[in-house]
Amino acid sequence: MSRCFGDFTLKEYGVSSEAVVTCHEIQNNDMAVIVASDGVWEVLSSQEVVNIVHENSRDATQACSRLIQQATQRWRDEEGPYRDDITAIVVMLQPLQLHMAGGADENAAAGLVKPGNTRRGPL
Repeated sequence: MSRCFGDFTLKEYGVSSEAVVTCHEIQNNDMAVIVASDGVWEVLSSQEVVNIVHENSRDATQACSRLIQQATQRWRDEEGPYRDDITAIVVMLQPLQLHMAGGADENAAAGLVKPGNTRRGPL
């Protein structure tokens, strides 16, 4: 993605610096925010990505690692040694929502703060 910023020589080949942006109001039943490069989305469907993150929903780091592993394996299976860049970020929303609500006990249970730390506000 970073190649498209200022790389006007590739414009004739379809590389664009025009971002595709969608907005979604977070609902109580939303589990995670997944941001990933085209190296993930080209080989895994949206449903596959959601399934991988859901199966690892207790640990965002594990979910992200598993997502990258699955995309890497799919590239290997389909393209051999070549693969596009694979970048992903997974943010689990429930622990974040608890933290933003200021629930110190729930935050401690989710591993966001140490017991006794009642700091409120953004992470």
